[in-house]
Amino acid sequence: EAAFGSTTGLDGALAAAREVHQLGRRHDSADLVAAGLMGEGRILIKQGRVADGLALLDEVLVLLLTEPLSPEWAGDVYCNLMVAASELVDVERAAAWTEATTRWLQTIDAAVLFTGICRLHRAQVHTWRGAWDLAEREARLVCADLAEIEPASAAEAHYHLGDIRRLRGDLAGAEQAYDAARHLGGDTQPGLAMLHLARGQVDVASAAIN
Repeated sequence: EAAFGSTTGLDGALAAAREVHQLGRRHDSADLVAAGLMGEGRILIKQGRVADGLALLDEVLVLLLTEPLSPEWAGDVYCNLMVAASELVDVERAAAWTEATTRWLQTIDAAVLFTGICRLHRAQVHTWRGAWDLAEREARLVCADLAEIEPASAAEAHYHLGDIRRLRGDLAGAEQAYDAARHLGGDTQPGLAMLHLARGQVDVASAAIN
C-alpha cells in the first residue's frame, strides 16, 4: 500500500501485488485474490495505465459482490476502490462503488470507521454533483463519527467540509472547518489558499501555496 501514494518503487509493488493475487488463486482465498487485484489496479493507474487499472478494479467489485470476503479484508478493499475513484475524479465509478460500499456496510456490525469513510466519499460525490446540502450533511457526520477513533480521517472530513462551504460562499464557515482540520493534523492546502483568494488576499494565497 505504501506505493499507492507515490510513483517510486511501483514495479516492485506491482510484482508483489501479482504474487498476492496468484497466492489467492492457488489457495482458493477470495481475500487474497481481491487484495492482489486491487493492488494491481491501483498501481497500474499510478503508472499511467488507467484503463488497464480500472478494468482490474471493476473486476474486484464483481468479486466483492459474488464471493464471501472477511469483513476486515472487504473493508480495506472497498476503501481502496473509493479512494481510487476519488483520485481520478471518476464520478460514475465513485458513485457506484460508494453505493456498493454502503450496501455492504448494512450487512456488518460495529462499522463506525468504515461507515464514516464511506460517508466522506459520498460527500465528495455529492459535491461533484452540486448537491451542497447533502454533501455538507455527510461531511459533518464524518467529523462527528471519527473525531475520537480516526483523527486523520476526521481531519480529511473537516477539510472537505471547508471546501464545500467555500464553494457555497460561506467563507467564515470554511475557515472554521479548515482550522479544525489543521488542529487534527490535516493538510489544509490548497483549500485554505483558495479561501484567501476568494477574499481577495492574493499575496496571502500565493505565499500559502509557495
